[in-house]
Amino acid sequence: MLDEHHVAIPDLNGNNLIDSLRGVVATGRAGLLVLVPGKDETLRINGPAWIVTDPDVLNRWDDELRRPTTAIVIRTDEVFMHCAKAFRRSKLWDPSSWEELSDAPDGLDILNAQGLVDANDDATRAFLEQSYLDDLARDAPES
Repeated sequence: MLDEHHVAIPDLNGNNLIDSLRGVVATGRAGLLVLVPGKDETLRINGPAWIVTDPDVLNRWDDELRRPTTAIVIRTDEVFMHCAKAFRRSKLWDPSSWEELSDAPDGLDILNAQGLVDANDDATRAFLEQSYLDDLARDAPES
């Protein structure tokens, strides 16, 4: 939170397609769906948005993450709760329900079905997992 009417999210490692940034530039708006582990309600934030490089905003992540190059600021014109019914029906936060979904498609299955990766095997899955670990490490604060 920057103040009672503005939130900011850092631009960190992702897929390098800058879809979120392009969306903000194209529409001047953004929406966030905030999930809190163990809570069934979600928080929705909608409003005008813009990309900033202001050091006062970017400094906020210095102790937690690497310094982002940019951040998206959203003016919180709409803030509301989504009810808990969908999360309760899905048992999303209930670990005992996770086993029944063990055969559900994972990220690599989806990328393969979209034709974005050629192989759907253990080596490609290991490469994808390593890329997650590497990107998370790059987002760590510099020592």
